[in-house]
Amino acid sequence: MSQLISKYNLSNSKMLSVGPKLGHEEYWFYKNDCNLTFIDMDEEKNLESYLKQINEKQSKKLLTYIIDDANNLQSYTTEKFDAVYFSSFTPNELRNWDVVSKRKLSFGKKIINRIGHQLNISSFNKKWPIDKEPFIPLTMKIIENSLKKGGLLIYQSHASGVDSRNPDYINLMKHQLSENGIILLHVFLFVDFPAVHLVVGYKGTKEDATRFLKTIKNNAEISTFHGRAKNNLGSKKGIKKIFDAKL
Repeated sequence: MSQLISKYNLSNSKMLSVGPKLGHEEYWFYKNDCNLTFIDMDEEKNLESYLKQINEKQSKKLLTYIIDDANNLQSYTTEKFDAVYFSSFTPNELRNWDVVSKRKLSFGKKIINRIGHQLNISSFNKKWPIDKEPFIPLTMKIIENSLKKGGLLIYQSHASGVDSRNPDYINLMKHQLSENGIILLHVFLFVDFPAVHLVVGYKGTKEDATRFLKTIKNNAEISTFHGRAKNNLGSKKGIKKIFDAKL
């Protein structure tokens, strides 16, 4: 998280995090003086009591935490944020997993797919269907309503089922984001787990995105991303940037 914050100049930003639960990743935004707004549901009925305990120990307000469905975000705030952060946003992940799992393969193609995965040959892997957009409407709705012009979309997946090395997927992502005013800047993946990826986009014109890229050009590149992917804990293959906007 520190690398992410440093690379994209996120310190002191006004940030919205969708689906953070207890905020174990977002804690690093707090450490870097960000103004935080969270929204998540409390399915296990322990989040609200946990937040009350924290609030009683604090002398100042650390964050605004909205406990509700993200569909209802605009009922609570119409603010525009410097960055909107999604980490393994469950509705998107489950939908993507469902899309890919329905693309059944014959036994022979399953073997080829497994070999292709081991050899890092993306052309052998399951394809993302060209009639399906990568992000669900709710994700796009939040970006449209809550991300300011010049702001960043940051999406860290966990196990979406999407092999993001597939050029069809990247092109679909670029198109869908572009339709919503977002310029795709970077896509990273874990080499061992290509369905685990980090997406960064810029809300604004191509010219403004180009200027932003120039401001971060000399910042250190990230060498890993969030800790929910198990190969964060020891894989020697690490991550790979598979898309880099050449604006």
